[in-house]
Amino acid sequence: DFSNINRMCGVVSVYDGSTIIDDFFGRNFDLDDDFFYGEWLPGVMDEAGMDSFLKYFLCSVVALIPKPVRNVILTAAMDSFLDYLMVNDPQFWAMMSSEAYPANAEKYLSGEERAVLRAKTDAFQEARLALKENLRTAHDEYGVVISTVSGYGLSYTDGDYNFFGAVASHSTVNGDAIIPVGSTSLGATSVPVGEEFDTGYVRSHDLKYLSPELSVDASTCLFPDNAWFFSKQHHEIGHNDAALKLATYILAGAVDDVNTAPDRFPQFNKSRDSRDLMRWLINDAQRVLDNPDDYSEAQVEAVRIALDEALAMMDDTVCDPLRCDAATKHLRDALVDCGVASPESEESGFVTFLGSGAKRWYDIICRLNKIFNK
Repeated sequence: DFSNINRMCGVVSVYDGSTIIDDFFGRNFDLDDDFFYGEWLPGVMDEAGMDSFLKYFLCSVVALIPKPVRNVILTAAMDSFLDYLMVNDPQFWAMMSSEAYPANAEKYLSGEERAVLRAKTDAFQEARLALKENLRTAHDEYGVVISTVSGYGLSYTDGDYNFFGAVASHSTVNGDAIIPVGSTSLGATSVPVGEEFDTGYVRSHDLKYLSPELSVDASTCLFPDNAWFFSKQHHEIGHNDAALKLATYILAGAVDDVNTAPDRFPQFNKSRDSRDLMRWLINDAQRVLDNPDDYSEAQVEAVRIALDEALAMMDDTVCDPLRCDAATKHLRDALVDCGVASPESEESGFVTFLGSGAKRWYDIICRLNKIFNK
């Protein structure tokens, strides 16, 4: 019964799973040396926040492990995570694609010891297979406005949580680095990150529904006029104030579809990371302005100017990531001068020097790996 529902908005929702989970259950991982040592391993170290020296030192230690031993260690770690956690947690099954579910359920949930879990996951699969039909009924018969907000343009090796990039599908996906765009948007068609639709596809489809990069087609969504997309937007979409405003406007009834306010909320938008502004910097700036006697006149004026710049940027919901970064830096610098904020940490020249040496050593080890592991 949808009679009490007026609007629904899925914000990077996992409507039909993620190939990350499919690959984990299928034990499909990319252990190719060029990818593993050249992209995946350094990326994981970056995410851990290591300086350049420690990053390449640890990468070198891993690269010195014989490949057969490395594969045994990784396989054991993945198997342990899968067999003891993922298989027994309904949430992981809920994040598996409906296509991958039947075979995996037979493989892992056929035994009597998991009968209770199987009943839950089967019920979820049944509901998911009926999802689009039920949403269409909600829309057509009850007038429910159903919208989606998605990120695209990232693979699993991009952004946060890039250790997921070890799955085999990292090179074929287009999404928010966690969920493919087809899942979050209720059916968008896409090509892998860095590719674009061929000429024949473009000519046979409505250009207004194609992303500027010609990599995502919104026309195949269940509700194509109620699907919004943010390019290069990570799954942690709460870092983007424009995306949060869009979802708020949708649920408040101020935006009905992509034609309501295309100048403010275009169907295909860019992304920005305004988390530092939202969490700390704007509040810190306001405290300076509320207590002007504690600072010099020049400091207060600098904060005022930088705050106005940041607020104007955030009021413009057509995202420009470079403008956002510049406004954030401007306000942070003004607050650092007041002693209210700390400057962003930078790697010392000595550590950078050590890091460059460690990088050269790591490259040598990787080349030797290629020679001796042929």
